[in-house]
This record gives sequence, C-alpha cells and structure tokens, in this order.
Amino acid sequence: MLNKADRLTRRSDHEEGVNLDNSNTTVLDPKVFRINATGRHVTSIPKDLKRSLIKLLENDALSKETFTKIKTLGPRKLTQGLQEWNYEDQLLLFRGKIYVPKDTELRRKLVKEHHDATAAGHPGRWKTYELLQRDYWWPGMSLFVKKYVDGCSTCQSTKNITHPIHVPLIPTENAEEPWKYVSTDFVTDLPEVDGFDSINVVVDKFSKAIVITPCKKPSTLRKRQSYF
Repeated sequence: MLNKADRLTRRSDHEEGVNLDNSNTTVLDPKVFRINATGRHVTSIPKDLKRSLIKLLENDALSKETFTKIKTLGPRKLTQGLQEWNYEDQLLLFRGKIYVPKDTELRRKLVKEHHDATAAGHPGRWKTYELLQRDYWWPGMSLFVKKYVDGCSTCQSTKNITHPIHVPLIPTENAEEPWKYVSTDFVTDLPEVDGFDSINVVVDKFSKAIVITPCKKPSTLRKRQSYF
C-alpha cells in the first residue's frame, strides 16, 4: 500500500528515532486545582469574607452555645448532637462546611457568587444549591436558594417556562340592580348617514335593556384599518 498511516493509527512503539519533546510536559499544572478536603477550604476563602463570618459569629445565637461546648469538651468528648460540629481557624464548621450566621445580606452575596457568576451560568435551584453546599451551610439554605433563583431577573427573562401557568378564574359578578353592570360594543363599517357610520350598543346585564347610539367610527379602529 502506498498510503501513509495517519497520526491516530500510528503505533507509538514504531516511533524509532523520533525525539519526543512532550514526554516530560504536564498538561494541567497541579497548582490550578483546588483540594476541597474537610477543613482545607477554610483557609481558601477570601479574607474579607472570613472577617465577616468571624464578626457575625460573636452575636449568633446558634454558634454561641456550640462554641462554648466545643472549647470546653474538646472535639473527642462532645456530647450527643455535637458530633457533626467542629471549630477550626476561628470558624464554626458543620459536617466540614462553613456555618454562615443569620445575616441576609451575607447569605445573598454567597448565593449570588455561585449563581450569577459567569462560570456558573445562572443554574437552577438544585445546581446552585449543590455548588453552594460544597463549602457553606446554614439552616434553610435550600429554601433560601429557591427564593433567590425564582427572583433572578436574568433567569426570568431568558429561560423558557417549561410548565403551564394557570390563570386564576374570576367569576362573573351578578348584577343586583339595573344599570350597575353594563357591557358595551361597537358595530362599525355601516353605510354613512348624516356623518355617522357606527353604532354604540350598551346592554344592561340586569334587565338586558339595550341603548343604541349612533356615532362615528372610533379613532383606534380608523388607524387600525389604515394599516391594511
């Protein structure tokens, strides 16, 4: 055969006498990866965020009692119900996740970073929750994320609605006296008589009485007709 084998089908053990200049090259440097083991992500959070968490923990009701028991009993002698809590680098951890005190602005900021970021791409409720719970936790976090995603203006204007929206039914009001509720309509495109080419019909919903008034064609209908 005269055809030369392409690069994908050529066996590597047949490359005799070829200098392999990429043999010692690492495609992705290990320093660009983030090791997210328990406790290690505490030192990787921004310093301003860490200062805010430490300051809020001082006045947080849930963390005060937990802090006291952890400091006095130690991590190996915790009482029942505190096995999942830990104190590390001035921060309170729950199952290895950073506990975020009750501060609406700080929690909203964290959700925004995991939802509005370009790398995140405005994901849905559960994907945003999954990204956030990798490092953080607070009671009711799933519901908080749901409310934030439902109120995101970008998601509302760009994403398709995959479920039907049911418009609430408004019952027709029953008329209790004459001429309290009326309906009106126009009969247009009639032969012109004395400058009038339309009729305005008003119907009383209680007595079904009708009032017919000659009129000229409404201006809105005239403009609409001129477009055709």
